Amino acid sequence: MVAHYSRIECFRLWSSNTASNIGYFT
Repeated sequence: MVAHYSRIECFRLWSSNTASNIGYFT
């Protein structure tokens, strides 16, 4: 459960970072 939660958090952080990069480059 904890590992699954961490994975989701990691994905959320990655998604947020990617969205920021896309907004920055466009």
